[in-house]
Amino acid sequence: MAIGVAAVQLVPFLELTGYSLRQTLTYAESAAFPLERRGLLLLLVPHFFGPSLGDFWGMNSLTESYGYLGIITAPLAALGVLASRGHPWRLFWLLLAVGGLLLSLGERTVLHGWLYELLPAFERLRVPGRFLFYVTVGTAVLAAFGLDSLAAPTRLRPALRFLLRGSRLLLLLVGLAVALLLFAVLTNQDKDPLIFRRTIEALESGKAAWDPPPMPATMREVLQAYETRSATMPGRWKALPAERWEGNLDFFGTERPAGAMAWSFLFDIVHHRGQISTYLRPMGSTVPQIYGPSGDEP
Repeated sequence: MAIGVAAVQLVPFLELTGYSLRQTLTYAESAAFPLERRGLLLLLVPHFFGPSLGDFWGMNSLTESYGYLGIITAPLAALGVLASRGHPWRLFWLLLAVGGLLLSLGERTVLHGWLYELLPAFERLRVPGRFLFYVTVGTAVLAAFGLDSLAAPTRLRPALRFLLRGSRLLLLLVGLAVALLLFAVLTNQDKDPLIFRRTIEALESGKAAWDPPPMPATMREVLQAYETRSATMPGRWKALPAERWEGNLDFFGTERPAGAMAWSFLFDIVHHRGQISTYLRPMGSTVPQIYGPSGDEP
């Protein structure tokens, strides 16, 4: 029944991906933007590497692979795993959380590579860090089991006895967490805290970085900023020399073809504008012309 209802979305998805760039993704492209190992700290301390997207250190990105469980949620989830033994859905939610965490690490674990090779359509997926969504969902349900056990002493007591017997293992895990924390602090102080400058600026300078401007205060200012910057773009594109287009771009420590990166960002803009347009009509608005006529503006 659920598969039949979801087929309305899944069938067009499988058909249209055959016409997209995802049809020919290499494993390196599919495995790009995983959760970094030091990013595991963010599951418990969300602002450990900095307070905002424009002011952080030690991470390559805080946008593609970012997850937060909470200091209370994580222990409740562990308690839920122990206290819900015998629950028919316990194993499912546990596997969802653990599997999502392993997949979010990308090529750092064998699971992602196996599924890329063996599971149909998996090779069309990108950004392993987004599997953190499943970690969040699975952990939230397990935490609910743990919270429920606090009101049921008959289920809580066996779990607490197990925790007491496993106190040595718990101390070992805490020690590993502290070691990971120190590793992140000691080895990442020199990282550039500014990520993702506009593509045109990256092409002009040959190096990608990001220093976001101040956020406009009103919608009128947003429109004015958009119009002003859009007016300068054609001239800046035309002024780029051929050797810049044909050369490489320093993309956060890796060399990428500059022209291919520019096309990639263009397609990304098209992709996200398409996503935004799907929200307009359900909100009672109309869909304007974006890259051509729409049903509302032929």
